[in-house]
Amino acid sequence: MMTYKKLTSNIFPVSCYSNLEDYHINEEQHAYYMEMRAELVRRLDQYRKEAGRKIFVLELGAGTGLLTKLLAERSGIELTVLEPDERSRLILKRV
Repeated sequence: MMTYKKLTSNIFPVSCYSNLEDYHINEEQHAYYMEMRAELVRRLDQYRKEAGRKIFVLELGAGTGLLTKLLAERSGIELTVLEPDERSRLILKRV
């Protein structure tokens, strides 16, 4: 069985090459992020409508929680969040 340490040993977290506080503050206004967020919301709303019930979302690699916050604010979604990077989790916990 693979351990958590082995599973994450090859992952390069965002925190190793960027200032996470700056990233968290500025990324939300980035054109690509805004486009991706709008498309994700559209798809989730469509899926939830078709399902006719609450949907379950697993967010892997939540980073600093920009998308997490958006998902948590939507009704009809039960959200589970995983983030392996300790520095990212510190910001994620504040979201």
